[in-house]
Formats: sequence, C-alpha cells, structure tokens
Amino acid sequence: PAQRFEARIEDGKLYYDKRWYHKSQAIYLESKDNQKLSCVISSVGANEIWVRKTSDSTKMRIYLGQLQRRLFVIRRRSAA
Repeated sequence: PAQRFEARIEDGKLYYDKRWYHKSQAIYLESKDNQKLSCVISSVGANEIWVRKTSDSTKMRIYLGQLQRRLFVIRRRSAA
C-alpha cells in the first residue's frame, strides 16, 4: 500500500522521517530512479524546500508532497 510519509515544516525547519532538518544542513537526496545526490538545504519555505547540489551548485525545489509520497528521500550526511 502507498503509505504517506510524515513530512512537515515548522518554524523554518523540516520534520521528516522522525528527524529535524534545517537550512545549510548537508543531506543526501535520493530519487525514485535510485539517483543519490549530495546536497545542502539552501532554504525552507512554506510547503517546499530548496536544495543546492554540491556537484554543480544548481538548485532544486522539493515539495512536501513529493517527500510524503516518497518521490524523494532525504538522508542525513555528516558535515565532514
């Protein structure tokens, strides 16, 4: 069954997969086609987040609905 994943934005922070994510945090962004991108959260909006790819510095907008439907998965990445 297509289980909706909990993702919400409060006080400029993203709550996702039982963890809080904030601006300038290093993450991995995994897409449906098993692509794993190294990114940094550049801003958290009302119903979307903007991430900047570390490979080429291009920005992507990820909507809350995409995270809830698991079109994209966010994983923590150590800052090192």
